[in-house]
Amino acid sequence: MIARPDLSPAFRDLPPPLVVIGMHRSGTSLAAAMLSDMGVYMGPASGALDGIPDEQSRRDGYAEADAFRDLNEELLAAAGASWSRPEPFLQRRDEPEFAQACLLRMTLEIRGPRFAGYVAGLPAAGAAPWGWKDPRTTLTFPLWAQLFPEARVVHLRRDPERTAASLHARAQVWAAGPIPVPGAAARVRWALRHPLAAAAELGRRLGWLPLPPTEADPCMELEYCRRLCRRYVSEAERYRFLNERYLELRYEELLENPAACARNLAAFAGLSAGPERLERALRRVSAARVK
Repeated sequence: MIARPDLSPAFRDLPPPLVVIGMHRSGTSLAAAMLSDMGVYMGPASGALDGIPDEQSRRDGYAEADAFRDLNEELLAAAGASWSRPEPFLQRRDEPEFAQACLLRMTLEIRGPRFAGYVAGLPAAGAAPWGWKDPRTTLTFPLWAQLFPEARVVHLRRDPERTAASLHARAQVWAAGPIPVPGAAARVRWALRHPLAAAAELGRRLGWLPLPPTEADPCMELEYCRRLCRRYVSEAERYRFLNERYLELRYEELLENPAACARNLAAFAGLSAGPERLERALRRVSAARVK
């Protein structure tokens, strides 16, 4: 079985997607970039990378398909949730009416201009594996699985204390910025999607407008980061029932034994990565070690 025939002509005849999930700050970006290096189409951003990304690129989440991430954000927001406050979405995810509304929106969006950039780079049917990476898919995967019922999942895990500490540290960095979106490219996307809010933000930065009350980032509390990490891991573990379509990797193992993990990823993706592609994937790991 492949994608539903009513989904989109662009996806209809492709093999099932490969979806990288896991808690934020747990190595999903590294795994997705390695897959891209070995021949999996993970979106136009990942395909455009040439060489090893710098620290800012790693912090922003390279090899991430914007269209899937932005749509995931909107699905969470439809329930009054966000990636850092997932409970409202998880409480409604299985409600038939809510799920149907989400699926309708997903189907329409995939057919529309939002996904044009992603679709433009898709391989020809059967030519190469494809997929996307977004930690939010850890929460929304049951919906995506209805559109792509044979999707395969790569679940990245990392030591929970290190994950929570990294998330907490990132929240502190973000709190120092004027717009709660990391990275220059992401800030531009935010401004284009929310021009009035961006104009108001600029006015506040220049002192023309008063600062509004803002909701505190829950990840500023380390204990909250620990609970959030446990929640994401618990959600990802639910997909173990996929059996041979589920692969669980540990970030620490990627760093300690990258060659074996790269071969494991390639086999799971159905790739026969040659020495050159494998070497490029290993260079990703070398760069991550100095992070």
